[in-house]
Amino acid sequence: MLSIALASFVIGLQSQAAIAEYPEQPKTWTIEYPFVIDASVAGYYNCLQSEEVIAGEGYTFEGQHRKAVESCEKKGKQAQKDANAILAKSGRYPAMTPEKVSLVFETLRKIHIERGRDIDVQIAQDLAGNPYADQIQTSASQNDPSVGEDEGL
Repeated sequence: MLSIALASFVIGLQSQAAIAEYPEQPKTWTIEYPFVIDASVAGYYNCLQSEEVIAGEGYTFEGQHRKAVESCEKKGKQAQKDANAILAKSGRYPAMTPEKVSLVFETLRKIHIERGRDIDVQIAQDLAGNPYADQIQTSASQNDPSVGEDEGL
């Protein structure tokens, strides 16, 4: 019985690998909003996450996430409008102004793009340490025309 547990432990140790390297000064995003508008926020975020992502030469995750923001623009505007209507109808959250609701949706867009950028960085770091990296076809950000666009989303 002890040998089975020990074998499981050793196998578990062998399967562990470094998943990601984190920057010395990581960026933390915080979004606070009343639960009453959670359906509107979640609906928009689901739209961003459900967009098709193409991996391969000429594409970056950051660029694909920027395209998702563009594709979900109509859904985002409607979700923001719905959130404001829910808040106005409830009357319980006077501090949650339309400007603050706008900031919630703006922050979601920024987080989504930043996550795409982070995936690109993680892939580049993995390839930098890979002795077979020259055999793996990768794409640089300059191949993706949507990267480097206005950061002020």
